[in-house]
Amino acid sequence: MSLERSKDYMNARRVAKELENLTRGLNRNLPAVPPNLSKEEVKQVELWKKFIAFEKSNPLRTEDTALITRRVMFATEQCLLVLTHHPAVWHQAAQFLDHSSKALADKGVLISTVKPKMPYKQHNA
Repeated sequence: MSLERSKDYMNARRVAKELENLTRGLNRNLPAVPPNLSKEEVKQVELWKKFIAFEKSNPLRTEDTALITRRVMFATEQCLLVLTHHPAVWHQAAQFLDHSSKALADKGVLISTVKPKMPYKQHNA
């Protein structure tokens, strides 16, 4: 049991270091503006693409397709906060979700819609 936990810890530690090195140049605080193709913007787009590709490569080496999908979509959502006006990012996200939903359906995982919770109770008078 402790040997398995040790492997998981070392794996997570390895991925965390790789992720830190990969995301070092990312500026997560840039305002979302239409593309102007400046050198800095092109650099940021490339860094975001590398970050998303890293998550797609399954660095944790897990068999859990849903976990991989959540990690990739988290990276993509973070990217979209900065690169909202870049259609290529939206297209890439849509393609990934389409591919992932098909893979999950092939595995027999049900993809259900989540009903939003009501923020308050409705009382019938």
